[in-house]
Amino acid sequence: MKRNITLHIITPAAISMLLFAGTFAFVVMPFIEEQLVAKKRETLRDVATSVWSILDQYYNDAKYGQMTMAEAQHKAMSIIRNIRYGPEGKDYIWINDMTPKMLMHPYRDELEGSNVKDFKDPDGHYLFRDFVKTVQKKGEGYVDYVWQWQDDTGRVSSKVSFVKGFEPWGWVIGTGIYVEDVKYAIRNITRRLVYFFLAIITILIGLSFYIVVQGVRLETERHLAEVGRIHSERRLSDIISFLPDATFVVNRDRKIIAWNRAMEQMTGLRETEILGKDSTMYTPVFFSHRRKLLIDLIFTPENIAEYARTYIRFQQEGQTVAGEIFAPRLGREGKYLYSVACPLYDENNVIVGAIESMRDITERVKIQERLIHSEKMLSIGGLAAGMAHEINNPLAGIIHNAELVQMRITKNSAKNRKVAHEAGVSFDDILGYSEKRGIPSLIKNVMSSARRAAQIVDNMLGFARKSETVKQTVDISTLLDDTLELAKTNFNIKKRFDFRKINIIKEYAPLLPHVSCESAKIQQVFLNILQNAAYAMTQHNSTLQQLTLRTENENDRYIRVEIEDTGPGIPEELQQRVFEPFFTTKEVGDGTGLGLSISYFIITENHNGTLDVRSGKDGGSNFILRLPLD
Repeated sequence: MKRNITLHIITPAAISMLLFAGTFAFVVMPFIEEQLVAKKRETLRDVATSVWSILDQYYNDAKYGQMTMAEAQHKAMSIIRNIRYGPEGKDYIWINDMTPKMLMHPYRDELEGSNVKDFKDPDGHYLFRDFVKTVQKKGEGYVDYVWQWQDDTGRVSSKVSFVKGFEPWGWVIGTGIYVEDVKYAIRNITRRLVYFFLAIITILIGLSFYIVVQGVRLETERHLAEVGRIHSERRLSDIISFLPDATFVVNRDRKIIAWNRAMEQMTGLRETEILGKDSTMYTPVFFSHRRKLLIDLIFTPENIAEYARTYIRFQQEGQTVAGEIFAPRLGREGKYLYSVACPLYDENNVIVGAIESMRDITERVKIQERLIHSEKMLSIGGLAAGMAHEINNPLAGIIHNAELVQMRITKNSAKNRKVAHEAGVSFDDILGYSEKRGIPSLIKNVMSSARRAAQIVDNMLGFARKSETVKQTVDISTLLDDTLELAKTNFNIKKRFDFRKINIIKEYAPLLPHVSCESAKIQQVFLNILQNAAYAMTQHNSTLQQLTLRTENENDRYIRVEIEDTGPGIPEELQQRVFEPFFTTKEVGDGTGLGLSISYFIITENHNGTLDVRSGKDGGSNFILRLPLD
């Protein structure tokens, strides 16, 4: 029996080594060579696609009037000329048109501007004709030919290039790899694999004797353990598969043994792709770098204090840990997750694995943030109303008494003349004295300042007051245009502020449904935002003063309006504060800090909509307003 076992162990081992050698020589190496070539070719495609994107960006900039088409072509060509990649940074991109005429070549500038239709490589191929034919036939593709070695004009080598057409300009962009580079990489890989193969053979021979001795006992124990493990993992996988929360399990070696359907939906990773992999393999799905999650802390409890600081909230009860964390790579804008992890034990109370469940709490977090912000704004509104009422009384007294003083000094009335005569002076003398001392002007300034303060107080009361509203159905695009015309009447030569000099771009969605609102108040909101944007661009000395107005139907629930400027923008830490009363970044005397606060309450309190601000696509600020359709 021992002899049979020995033969059963040695014979498969020997056959395995022979199969390994054959597989290495006839399967692995050809496969590696094929994959390496495929990877190189895919790299060429990626590079050409990236360059195509550069051309497309400049073409769109020119198309929408940001520059001329000639300027766009020149700038795009200048950027592409300096692009280098590859192991030595000498691989490049060239451009020719469909004539074909060479437009740009980093290493063969003598060809630029010349017709290369009849240009042949050393093997007699009209390579530029082939480039054009490939683009005309399929839009992109690979072409084989012979070309100089990188920037060495005295050396030629076989080359494979990928060419891609840019139809708007009739250009062909191309980049290539040298066959010799691929062969050199294959030789290096072959040499390393041969050394690796020899080392494995040596180790296998050394282990053969030990395998013979221990084979029977280990094989029996392994078989029993494997059967038990498979049954256990299968039962566990069946149990967690239908759990509503995203759940996965790892064994004591931190290999993933269960990955339920909710986890597949959250991460996009299929169970068949992740089973048996190390637990850190999935972390890039959540984060931009590899890091431990709660399930890893089960096996390294000494790191709990360190990793607890990386969670928004963290708690531990015994060996169960829970926490909230933000996963920036989930979805389009990241997701907030609540996770719970705990160990799994066998019948001997030994940890054999761990389980972790995750729940998407993004909506809950956003609702909490909105509630906190709304409560803050409401409390500030109440404070503003109280302050306004307290200020109103002395302010009314100032205005009333200033009017009385003005009337008794400057009004040529019978009563004033009589009192002046009784005091032994002429009213004309009093009037002359007051005019020479500028008293009427001073009183007028007092009254003007008091009325300005009264207007601020009125704005404060309007900020906090909820009143009955009379709504009407309006076309929001038309209302925005009307507000725009009103804004154009506002200019200030001293501050170089002229709304009429701002470039306006309108991106209105067609056939928008009408929305029910107080048109005057909504127009006030538009006007506040437009004037703030114009002021910001003027003070920023923007070379391109441009406003982009957008309207769209958002899921048949809201009319969405965006007002985006090219000003200095609002830092992220200040974007929530811009809607707070009295908060302003303008100079003293230029603003009270109430315009956006009142706008916020008009939209949120009076119209059940939303008003947010974000950074614009090209800098500046983008105010986003939503009005409900129902």
